[in-house]
Amino acid sequence: MFCRPGSQRDETRVDAVCTYRKEPSAPPLDRVGLYHQVSNKTRGITQLGPYSLHKDSLYVNGYNEQPVLPTPPHPAPTAAALEPFTVNFTITNLPYNSDLENPDSARFKSAQRVMNTLLDRLLKETSIGPDFQGCETRAFRPGSQRDETRVDAVCTYRKEPSAPPLDRVGLYHQVSNKTRGITQLGPYSLHKDSLYVNGYNEQPVLPTPPHPAPTAAALEPFTVNFTITNLPYNSDLENPDSARFKSAQRVMNTLLDRLLKETSIGPDFQGCETRAFRPGSQRDETRVDAVCTYRKEPSAPPLDRVGLYHQVSNKTRGITQLGPYSLHKDSLYINGYNELQPELFAAQNAQPPLPPAVRNFTLNVTITNLPFTADMATPNSRKFKSTEKVMSYYVDPLLQRSSIGPAYIGCKVMAFRSNKNRDDTAVDAMCSCRDEPSGPKFNRETIYHELSNMTNGITKLGHFSLNSQSLYIDDYNEPHSPSLVKPTPPQSPGPTTEHFTLNFTITNLMFTRDLETPNSAKFRSTERIMRHYIDPLLQRSSIGPYFSGCKVTGFRAMKKRDSTGVDTTCSYSSQVPKFNPAEVYRELRNMTSGITKLGIYNLDSKSLYINGYNEPLQRSAPSTTTASGPTTRKFTLNFTLTNLPYTPDLDVPTSRKFISTVNVLNHYIDPLFKRSSVSSAYTGCKTMRFRSGRHRDDTGVDAICSYQDSASLARFDREQVYWELSTMTEGVTKLGHYSLDQNSLYVNGFPLTETATTRKPVFVVAPAKQGYRLSFRIVNENLTNPDSQSPEYKAAVESITNKMNQLYRQSDLRDQFLGCNITRLRAGSIVVDCQCFFHPEPNINRVVVERTFQDGTSNETGLWLGSSYRLQEFSVDTLELAIEAATYKTPLKSGKENFGLNFQISSLPFSPQLQDPRSHVYRVNKENIEKELDVFRTGRLKEHFAGCTVESFGPVHGRGYTEVFSICKFTLDPLSGSLQKQEVFEELKQLTQGFTKLGPSYELEEQSLVVEGYSPLKTNEPESERSELQFWAIILICVFTLLGFILLLFLCFLVISCLRRKSHLYQVQQGLYGLYFPHLSTGKVH
Repeated sequence: MFCRPGSQRDETRVDAVCTYRKEPSAPPLDRVGLYHQVSNKTRGITQLGPYSLHKDSLYVNGYNEQPVLPTPPHPAPTAAALEPFTVNFTITNLPYNSDLENPDSARFKSAQRVMNTLLDRLLKETSIGPDFQGCETRAFRPGSQRDETRVDAVCTYRKEPSAPPLDRVGLYHQVSNKTRGITQLGPYSLHKDSLYVNGYNEQPVLPTPPHPAPTAAALEPFTVNFTITNLPYNSDLENPDSARFKSAQRVMNTLLDRLLKETSIGPDFQGCETRAFRPGSQRDETRVDAVCTYRKEPSAPPLDRVGLYHQVSNKTRGITQLGPYSLHKDSLYINGYNELQPELFAAQNAQPPLPPAVRNFTLNVTITNLPFTADMATPNSRKFKSTEKVMSYYVDPLLQRSSIGPAYIGCKVMAFRSNKNRDDTAVDAMCSCRDEPSGPKFNRETIYHELSNMTNGITKLGHFSLNSQSLYIDDYNEPHSPSLVKPTPPQSPGPTTEHFTLNFTITNLMFTRDLETPNSAKFRSTERIMRHYIDPLLQRSSIGPYFSGCKVTGFRAMKKRDSTGVDTTCSYSSQVPKFNPAEVYRELRNMTSGITKLGIYNLDSKSLYINGYNEPLQRSAPSTTTASGPTTRKFTLNFTLTNLPYTPDLDVPTSRKFISTVNVLNHYIDPLFKRSSVSSAYTGCKTMRFRSGRHRDDTGVDAICSYQDSASLARFDREQVYWELSTMTEGVTKLGHYSLDQNSLYVNGFPLTETATTRKPVFVVAPAKQGYRLSFRIVNENLTNPDSQSPEYKAAVESITNKMNQLYRQSDLRDQFLGCNITRLRAGSIVVDCQCFFHPEPNINRVVVERTFQDGTSNETGLWLGSSYRLQEFSVDTLELAIEAATYKTPLKSGKENFGLNFQISSLPFSPQLQDPRSHVYRVNKENIEKELDVFRTGRLKEHFAGCTVESFGPVHGRGYTEVFSICKFTLDPLSGSLQKQEVFEELKQLTQGFTKLGPSYELEEQSLVVEGYSPLKTNEPESERSELQFWAIILICVFTLLGFILLLFLCFLVISCLRRKSHLYQVQQGLYGLYFPHLSTGKVH
């Protein structure tokens, strides 16, 4: 677009070039009709938005209608049309950088202005000068050398209808002459072979061809894939917007550019872009996927990927080193080509198998609920990139589940286009797959039908709505008409995939903004948890054998963001006899405790919809034809917590503390019953009330639990359940982070008494248990949050525990098997530490336990735990447990796990908001302090540290800062011994610079740290307390001291008074030799 001065001072002429897609068989542009349409929509060529137009100034492709004049002698000549042409060249003294890639940057605009000015001056002096309108620099691209920048410009000139087409050859020579043989343009030096005028270029070594000049070389992409063995993968490398992704991407691009410029494609090489980082098979490995481009002449042979593979291999020391990174020697792929490193250089005469080629195909579709905007036409804009990522997120899983899934490589959005007055957006993508002789064959019709089925008849792609006529696979399309849809059973390649929707509302998951973004970490984490809970339910339903899987399509805010609505699309094979939404609804209702519970989440009981089907909550549907199901029976559970002080709000069922404490207790109690003998019949527990205990720190808990009483399910035996709970709570002493009163447990009224113990002698002398430690790695799932209190961690622990217990309960060791506990999960590809226990039997040993585990996880494709987890590197070791014969304590007795920490923060002024859990100040400081206390993860206790939670804030009397009370949890295995509070104290002191600084934000009161009552300043607490005087004693001492002093003064006064009174009885005179007493003189007596 260009602007020129008009005939008046207030006028500006506008020249614009517009484009449209023209099919080969379509007629030419009807510029007359288009002229009249534009005229009508601008009020007779008078108004365009806020601008006023000159009514005679409109030209559409050179067509204009002047107002009717009195009978001109001959028709007025048609105005000249604006004709565009391209100019491309390379500047050798302008280093390229990222600012030149961004059209909004100051450097781009400055360089664009300079280039436009230089080209305008140059072309005005050529043969097209009188008709020349101007040039606009459209893009800057990196050159083949570091100091080079390529320039792409579009210029226009006014072309009369009768004039011949642009003489690009002549114009090329004129520009060449005026730039000193294509070497100088103003202050810039040019690459002498880089000039293209409307695609025409002359290489100096070749004579001018007699036939039309060849078209400019096209850019050809190819893929490069490899694995780095010394770059640990983490979740930041999954997010293209993270700082770590961008930094790693820049480094990879630079290393690959340097490498490939030194190969045989160096002169034509354009550059590489790292598209993705993926986790490797080991913790320290990261896979890199990059797309590189080079300029390919039309007559040039295709890329020699085998030769390029060997060149890259040689330049990376046999695929071992790339800059500072170490490479996996078998991981390099060049455009899909790979050679496994042979151990013996034999079989030279054997012909190597033909490497797989890469096949590209186009995919086009139109989105009807995404309005087109101008920035979607710019590949470097934020909106283009974000929309491209969303499209890849939706399209990739579909093609991975299609018939070409194993060979599928990826898709790249090439362009977004405007459709239907910008209300719709058309998407053009280029996809690629490996074309291997033994692999799946690409069939565009098959892919079309598969994508049609997976998008609900080309209507839905994630949260986007599609135009049902718009799908094209490699230009293949079928008109969408009901009359054309005919059942063809004989030609069906197999069962198709059908879909249904599943919707529900979670009442204890607060909706946040990042749940709206499919690429956010929270969205992906919550989606994984949802699939983890939903898939097992549907696998146990009537469609279980045909069920394929579910995908979360979106989260919605419900009830002022306190609840979150979940929308999912599930799929199943069409082989199912008949999908009945009502039947699946009732099955899910039964499996979610009446639509109230889904794993750790609470559900709105009215919110479940299966394909739109829902039953009102009050609806009862008794059936006389079906057999009655198992009846629900209840039993009581009572115990006392010794480290939960009772408060009045625990007596109010609607209070926040009551509800939160109930949730915590359910979280601890439910897994115990699910590992007990009533696990198959257990349905849940509900805390009815809390009671004050005998001591201030005690709180009694009364709960009612329920189970299904059926002949096919486990039988409830209260004594057996009592002993199982006793064992799993370490002899009724520990429930999660709570401590229990050892004599407070009652199961349906059954306590531990002498009569009870004699009634079941099998429990009197508890036999020792044999324990085994199992370790293995799950390679197809990642744990992004290592916090043991996070929903993701809890869900993973619950799922793996259930699958481990199920494996041994279905094995030959089921009669001796007691249970498995997950002791630790490590982040990345999940490393699991698990302990399993068995009754001591002669036939139970480490070899048998290991063989049973291997038999239960082996199938044709490797080791699988259930159908969800793929395993590697498993081992089984014997636990050496010191267990006495007559004991009721668990064999896993270890040192104290929870430590209370008190300390003072001098840089945090205390305010009342710090005691209000709902305030922003409370939440921010609680979160920051808990995060900084993760400093334990960097010390020697990092293997045992689970996390810290801030319990409360308080004022420091006499000072303005804040005291913090927190609880830190450490997990210990039996072989580690106990952890002492002194060790925790010294560790934290060392990690916080002598307990002076907690992270960058918090200054600490140096001598304020107390761990479980321990501080070096308080080691002689009993003596100091004994010697410390009470306030009243100090006052008495002061009073008696004062009285004694007064009495002493009084005695002194009496002595002086007596001496003075006695002095009057004597006569004292002054003599020659001093004082004497005359009344004692002998002369006076006689």
